[in-house]
Formats: sequence, structure tokens, C-alpha cells
Amino acid sequence: MYGDHRVKSSIAALPNWLQEYISWNQNEQATKDVKDIRFFVVKCVKNEGCGGISDRLRVLPFYVFMAARTNRVLCIYWETPMRLESFLEVPKGGLDWTCPADFEGKQSLGMNTRVPKESKPGFFSILNQIIDEMNASSKQYVSIFTIRSISRVNFFNNIFNAYSYEENMPVASKWMHIDLMEHIFRVMFKPVPSIARNVNATMTRLNLVEGGYTSVHLRARYPTKHMAQFVEPENLQSHDEGTYVEAFDGKYKSYLLNLTSNALECGLSLDKKNPVFFISDSVDLVNHVISNEIAVNNTNVQAVGVGQRPIIKHIDVFNSSSTEESYYSLFEDLLIMGGSKCVAHGVGSFGAFGAGLAGNRCRALHRRYTGVPSKCTIEVPMYVDIANNSWSLEQNESISIE
Repeated sequence: MYGDHRVKSSIAALPNWLQEYISWNQNEQATKDVKDIRFFVVKCVKNEGCGGISDRLRVLPFYVFMAARTNRVLCIYWETPMRLESFLEVPKGGLDWTCPADFEGKQSLGMNTRVPKESKPGFFSILNQIIDEMNASSKQYVSIFTIRSISRVNFFNNIFNAYSYEENMPVASKWMHIDLMEHIFRVMFKPVPSIARNVNATMTRLNLVEGGYTSVHLRARYPTKHMAQFVEPENLQSHDEGTYVEAFDGKYKSYLLNLTSNALECGLSLDKKNPVFFISDSVDLVNHVISNEIAVNNTNVQAVGVGQRPIIKHIDVFNSSSTEESYYSLFEDLLIMGGSKCVAHGVGSFGAFGAGLAGNRCRALHRRYTGVPSKCTIEVPMYVDIANNSWSLEQNESISIE
């Protein structure tokens, strides 16, 4: 589903300006000495609170846009839990995002600026000023502060969209990744061999064929505050991070199984014929679901999934016992979701990322952002007609995530 063979078709699906940037980027790195290349750095350094996989990569389209506008080669630098190269690598012919060997995080940055708030009047003139300053800077490495909030991510991704569509433009909203994310991802990333082997082995064992199954994702340990009815206050944060496991029994088990039944019902409403691949950050819940038929309305559903795993830790959690393999399951689940025909997800952006990798073509929400289950809601992006000037970049300032 990912790899060198998918790059050419994904590049062809991207807007012209991005195709031109990829070609320029490749030429810069092929013809120049590293010391003569200027870089735009997307960083995740210690003590910065980078968030999960989706938090870190959801705003990537805007970062690529900024790299193109500042005539700089993009490089992604992670310090926590370890380098991104531990999990993903550049496919042949794709956009090389790796940083030079001598880059040392904050110590290497010559210019590090904060983007303005989206509600600030005259935002676009300020953003253009930042771009001009970066273009004029002689520093080899420049960066902007990490963008985390949902509203800000969508705001900046809508700038990417505005430069990428000539007529009907999908509007980034809530936790929905942009429609072009599936192609951007495949142009930039393929799993390292160990993860690729695990993904292929799982799909073969479970008889999953790309485009022929529905993924149902349930974030069991989040929202953190909502878990207070089951988890002692001193364990809430550790429970969310995956360093503490609440016993899978009693009211807690009943609560999760109620969420699961609703989530599976949502997945089946998208496609009743295809097998269901079930994913959760609760290992106990996955083991239970794939070992038992789950009652959904008047029928029983047998989902498939990956069981008997170690505890799944949040990628923003690192300690002395953490290894590369500690986080493989996160990437494996994400990549398998990306091969789905349909994706049903709830709170958190991880499941939404999987739906984005699957192209946003068939997706639904089974749980409210407050943490309670809800009637399955088919998610369809809102479109605006930019060809007839019914929307402009300035109007982007008033877009709400609600």
C-alpha cells in the first residue's frame, strides 16, 4: 500500500505547484553541497509537547507549502521518542524530508519564529512578512513554532488548500485531514522494512486486501477527564499515556464494550459486506473483541485485529524502557487503516488520520468529542467555490472548527 511503486501516481495527483516543488527539492539535493542548501525545519524537540503521530503530521501540508514559498528544502527532525527515520523512510523518487547528519535540533536553528494567531487582523500580511523574512535570511536552518490546536491546524491547512484547488475546494474542519493527505504521505513516506513486514504479515493472516475492508478505531483511554469515573485521579494521566493499565472488568469493561458495539454498528453502516478490522489503544479490549462475537443490534459481529500485544504507549511518552519496537504497533495500525475502503472513528485524531490516508472517501464518526457514543455520522467535507470568488483567503480567518 506504500512504497516506491506508489510514488509516481501520487505525485501526479498533487497540484502543479507541489509537483514543481518536489522536482526543485530533488534537484537542490542532487546538485548542491549540503552546506549550500537552505532548509525549512519541521521539528519535534524535547520538552516541546509534540503530541501524537497525527498531531505532528496533520499540519504537514502547510509546512510543505511554507518550504515551497521560502525556497527551502524541507527536513523533519524528531528527538522524541526517537527520530522519525526509525519508523518511516523516503520512497525512491519521492520528497526527501530527512535532515543533514550535522543538524542538531534547536542548536542548529538560526531563525525560529512564531506564527501569528489566526484571529489577528491583517493575518495574511503578517504571514507574508514572515515568508519574506525567511527568504531574506542567510541562515541555513529556519523553523516556525509547532502548531497543535485543532483550529490553527485547520486554518493553516486551508491556506494549503486555497493554493491547491482551482474550483471546488474542500474546507479543512474539525479533525479531518485534508483530502490530498493520502498522496502527500505516499510521496514522502514508506514504512521501514520491519514495520512493512509486520503490516504485510498481519494483512495476509487476516485476509485483508487493500480497499476491501472497513477499519473501526476506538480511542479507549481518551478523553482523559471522561475516564475519571473509572480511573483513580492519580492514574488518569498515566492511563491516557499508556504507562498505567486499568483492570478490564466491572463498569469499565461494560463501558468500553458499549462504545465498541456502537462503533462496530457505525462501521457496518458504511459497508455491510466487508470484514471489519478493529483497532484500539486498549490491548485488553482488542483481545476481547477479536476473541468474541460482539452483539450489534440483532446480530453478532466477529471483527478481526491484532491481539496479544504489549501495552500501546502514546508516542509522546518516552522513558528508559522505550525502544523503536515499542511504537511499531501505532504505525502498523495507522498504515493498515490507510488501506481501508471505509473508516469509522471516534475522538482523537489518530483514527481521523487513518481515514485521511484512506482518502476521506468513506468515513464516519461514532463518538462525540466529549467522549460519549453518538449515532453514526457520515463525515463529508464542506466545499467552497473559489473559482467564482465565493471564498477568499481572508475569509479563512472566520472559519470555525464547529
